Amino acid sequence: MLTALGLIALGYLLGSIPTGYWVGKVLKGIDIREVGSGSTGATNVARTVGKGAGVFVLIADVFKGYFPVWLAIYLQKARMLDEIPYGEWMIVPSIVAAMTLIGHSKSIFLNFKGGKSAATALGNVIAMQPVAAAITFAIFAFIGLTTRIISIASMTAAVVAVISVATVTYPYKAPISFIIYIAMGASYVIFRHKDNIGRIMRGEEKRLFSSLILFFLTTLLVCQSAVWAKPAATNGTTGLLPDEAVNIRVYKATNQAVVNISTQSIQSDFFLNAIPREGFGSGVIISPEGYILTNNHVIEGAQRLRVTLFNGTNVPAEIVGTDPANDLAIVKIVPPANTKLTVVPFGDSSKMEVGRKVLAIGNPFGLERTLTVGIISSTGRTMQTGSGRLIKGIIQTDAAINPGNSGGPLFDSSGQMVGITTAIFSRSGQSAGLGFAIPINIAKNLVPELIAHHRIIRPDTGIEAVQQLDVGLRVMRLDPNGPAAKAGLQGPKNVVYQQGAFTIQSVDSTQADVITMVDNQKVRSADDLLSYVDKLKAGQIVTLTVLRHGILIKVPVKLTVGNAG
Repeated sequence: MLTALGLIALGYLLGSIPTGYWVGKVLKGIDIREVGSGSTGATNVARTVGKGAGVFVLIADVFKGYFPVWLAIYLQKARMLDEIPYGEWMIVPSIVAAMTLIGHSKSIFLNFKGGKSAATALGNVIAMQPVAAAITFAIFAFIGLTTRIISIASMTAAVVAVISVATVTYPYKAPISFIIYIAMGASYVIFRHKDNIGRIMRGEEKRLFSSLILFFLTTLLVCQSAVWAKPAATNGTTGLLPDEAVNIRVYKATNQAVVNISTQSIQSDFFLNAIPREGFGSGVIISPEGYILTNNHVIEGAQRLRVTLFNGTNVPAEIVGTDPANDLAIVKIVPPANTKLTVVPFGDSSKMEVGRKVLAIGNPFGLERTLTVGIISSTGRTMQTGSGRLIKGIIQTDAAINPGNSGGPLFDSSGQMVGITTAIFSRSGQSAGLGFAIPINIAKNLVPELIAHHRIIRPDTGIEAVQQLDVGLRVMRLDPNGPAAKAGLQGPKNVVYQQGAFTIQSVDSTQADVITMVDNQKVRSADDLLSYVDKLKAGQIVTLTVLRHGILIKVPVKLTVGNAG
């Protein structure tokens, strides 16, 4: 977080540099805030100090908006920038951009006064989306040359910038944080021009444009050329198709966060001899401290864990927390000295639609950091875990997933993790184009609790086993000290009867209560009951409607903290 906060502070300080004020003082000995429109921007400087001075201020103000945002984006793509936990992957450059605007209009050097921020906002757009900047400039130039009024051109360009950034793809779709920032920044720029709007309505706005346009274009092209050249120089994607460039960019940005998890457990053979058994799977680093997210079935029953990093370093790992109900687990390593761990950002799996491109990275058959590509084939699937619970909202993909991929990340085309690959459907045991991933929105809601409490604290009814019937759920086993038993819920009865000279004892399950509803909602499966209870908290009371000897009765049960994650 320190690097991110430093960049945010840099954005504000650079934005605060009062170029127009200093130029007015040096060249004319005037306070630019007390003449003309009172703005420190290039337009007011050109009117009151001179057109050459206005050009200089324009270039400086564009650069103030361009440089800190470009730097933040560069560090983010190079994985050198500390992540904001669970934040959108490009949120730091967006915050830096916002701070340059605030700095320009509310300069710390000028008692928090300044210019209207249009030129600084343009610098932001150049750094974020150069093609959108070119479109914005074209509209700015057309409106400016037609009306010769810079304020009209600036406000029109602000609106066009929002549309351009939201729709133009270069070299990939703009992150949502860019779009939100540009929309907010454009609104701010227009708001700062409220006095100009009044002068335009009264016909008092001065016409001053053509002498600046050439210099403005030159500044834009120089800055833009630097940005356009960057993807080719950094990613080596010259001459590649756009889809290939996305694959390469995502892999380079994320593959070093994918680890190989090897496990060793002890099993007994027929003669009760201890037989070591080894397994392997994948995991993904989610914090610089060494926390790794994976599947529970990858590490379940392991006596020893080893993690292999991208550079071949093999280190021991320990299990931090498990959630068998959602087949998720957290393990931790101690980061090796002189090794900076790559951390991948969490995305939003609720935005995944059928047809969206996804990329899986894992260790199929032990082949480390293998990339496979596909699409979202379906969403909202339901899958049963080894614990017997159902996970809902599962993502289905045709990206090749094989044994060893389990626990690895599923990325969208912006490099954000949207799922954890967990299973395949195949008669051969190998990829048949039917892979499944746990949505990342499930995982990111559970990760903090797994780290803090080493398990998921769920409310418990004390009902340990049920049998599914047409009319509801027959209670097959109760925790004798659990809340359901204390509330009077009845399980199978022990029946003793005499048969000749023998006394026979058996269990009569037909005497057990049959749960038909929970809080007046019908239950048809164990998952219906568990899913409902999971939404509540320990201490709350649920009312079970049960069928007992042909009569429906209500049994209030006060939930307690479950004994298992």
